[in-house]
Amino acid sequence: MLAFKTSVWLRSFWRQNARRVVAPSSSSSSSSSSSLPPIGWSGQQRRLAGHSKWANIQHRKKAQDNKRNKYFNKMSKAIMAAAKEGEESVNPRLRSLILEAKRSGVP
Repeated sequence: MLAFKTSVWLRSFWRQNARRVVAPSSSSSSSSSSSLPPIGWSGQQRRLAGHSKWANIQHRKKAQDNKRNKYFNKMSKAIMAAAKEGEESVNPRLRSLILEAKRSGVP
């Protein structure tokens, strides 16, 4: 559906903004070319879609969140594996993993 809407929009855009072809007159060819409007001008200013700042921020946040989630998953799996070996009081590996997770902000 989106491709159809886009193609319909493009066709109407080019129809409105296409440069008119005028046969050059033999008397003065420079006057006929100067009377044509510039390409993309339809008598009104038209602003085409550009890049939105919010979209760029979203992409950056998504990449950061993916890195953070990868680290959190790694730490939680290591803590679960160490927890199977024994309690925190007798297991130095589990104690060090928990301290590292707290320092790095793992929830």
